[in-house]
Amino acid sequence: MVELAGLHDAGLLEATIAQAFGLAVLSGLDAVAATVGDAEVLLLLDNCEHLTGALADVVLRLLTDLPGLRVLATSQRPLGVGGERRFPVPPLPVDTTAVELFLDRAGAVAPDWTCDPEEHEDVARICVRLDGLPLAVELAAAQMAVLSPAQILDRLGRSLAITSTRPDLPDRHRSLDRTIDNSYRLLDDAQRDLFARLSVFADTFDLDAAEVVAGAGADVLAPLTGLVTGSLVASTPAGAARRYRLLEILREYADRLLDPADRDRLRHRHLDWALGLARAADQGLRGPDALRWYRTLGAEQANTRAALAFALAADQPLAGMRLATDLSWYWYHRGHLREGVRWLRETIDAAAGAPPVDRARALTALASLLYLAGQLEESGAANRAALDLALTTDDPAPVARAYVYQAYYLAMRGRIAEAAVAGENGVRHARRSGVDWLLSEALSTNGYLARARGDLETAAATLDEAIRVGTRIGYRWSVSSSHWFRAKVAADAGAADDAYRAALTATRGLDDLEDVTGWLAALHLLAGTLGMTGRAADGAVLLGAVAGIGGRAGYSPELMDPYDSPREVAAVASALSPTAYARARAVGETMDRAAVRAFVDRLADPPPPPG
Repeated sequence: MVELAGLHDAGLLEATIAQAFGLAVLSGLDAVAATVGDAEVLLLLDNCEHLTGALADVVLRLLTDLPGLRVLATSQRPLGVGGERRFPVPPLPVDTTAVELFLDRAGAVAPDWTCDPEEHEDVARICVRLDGLPLAVELAAAQMAVLSPAQILDRLGRSLAITSTRPDLPDRHRSLDRTIDNSYRLLDDAQRDLFARLSVFADTFDLDAAEVVAGAGADVLAPLTGLVTGSLVASTPAGAARRYRLLEILREYADRLLDPADRDRLRHRHLDWALGLARAADQGLRGPDALRWYRTLGAEQANTRAALAFALAADQPLAGMRLATDLSWYWYHRGHLREGVRWLRETIDAAAGAPPVDRARALTALASLLYLAGQLEESGAANRAALDLALTTDDPAPVARAYVYQAYYLAMRGRIAEAAVAGENGVRHARRSGVDWLLSEALSTNGYLARARGDLETAAATLDEAIRVGTRIGYRWSVSSSHWFRAKVAADAGAADDAYRAALTATRGLDDLEDVTGWLAALHLLAGTLGMTGRAADGAVLLGAVAGIGGRAGYSPELMDPYDSPREVAAVASALSPTAYARARAVGETMDRAAVRAFVDRLADPPPPPG
């Protein structure tokens, strides 16, 4: 093995390698070749990233002269030799191996220390804070000679200045800051500039985001490639593109390189990028590419949260409110109800002087999340305020949305006649707006209201129109939601098989979208239709699954749908003994989403409707 961390003179490379073979000082590669001959030898070159240019020539000569030689090099960047194969060494898993490494190294410096449960949690947090980087974990564990895990964690929250006095470590590996310093010095000017700018991203990012936020018109791909090659930026596959990330300790180091003015400018640019992304997603979630947009927003969640926090801290309340509004449909379907309500309330309060159309959209978004959370009075109050503001504008779209949610609220309160008027107003303004996804939602609501009036024929016809409009534009959530209502209409009419068929269609459609809240509501209804069609045990399993997954997600269909949910539960529970019902429900409560999906897939498809 040849340790190269302490070697800074490339002219001494040959002599250093020769010494590793036991040759005299200042021997060269010819002497190495004569010594090794045809023998099979593995040469380990350790910590060679600062010498890769000169080392590549040396390695190439050795491989040419010595057919039995194999070279293993550890480096933050490749040597660039033909035939080279790279084996990236990722960080350790923070919840297992990194903790084990910390405990092992801590035991070496503090043999009398016993890790209690509370300290184990602190150790786990340390490993998360250090991204599982082995050197960083070892340096932190070395502090156990004088500090407790809680003290180490506190110091990490204030700086990266963790050090080691171990004499066997190379000087540049004796502190975390110094290790990063050495890597940073290997970068060219463009790479250094981009490295600092990328610190604005809170987590992973894609190339487009890097070009918009950090590029400012400059080339990004070339310096980004250098940062990835130099192990300062991690690159991971993510579908059709790759995503990039600075480990947290590197991100903090990079952030310190920015002066306050540059940091502020970059964060404003990051906020503008997030606004554009969310604006496009708000429309994309209602079209044929909805699943891609759900996944995109999921991947960007840390970045959008950072943008929201910056908007509030930087006195940009209107931008923050618009961002929260455009993210609300994602929160609605992914079950992030508490988070969405918090951001919307904070930004609405901060943007008291915003234009009426923006406040109306934000208040309607807040009302929708509160409705889904079962907070009907708060939802109604938010929506009334939204409608009052929307009616002062000349934009029919926010008026339509506010009327749609007002109709839901009034129907939930048993004020069916008033709800019908609100629903008709919603459809009328939706048609005026020319926005088909909005028309599909409004028609679906009116179908629901016709059912509430007992007019099942009108309900079915209106829901079928909503399905046609939604299908035409690829708005799968609205189509599935209308099938959900269609199942309820069929159940009211005593057509249990039709109800099951529609509920199964809704469930599968929402599952395909990776929806959470709507999928759980559809599963609850599907369980009820299983009870209606003589398969109550299967229905009880699904009710248990809804309770288990919904509890973990903080969402209950029984709160959102207090009128029909009892009927669905009764259709299942009344067909089973209490013991059988509890046993089957308990099975479902242990299921995760994949298990529920497999269970639903095994259900028999219903016979086709007559005719």
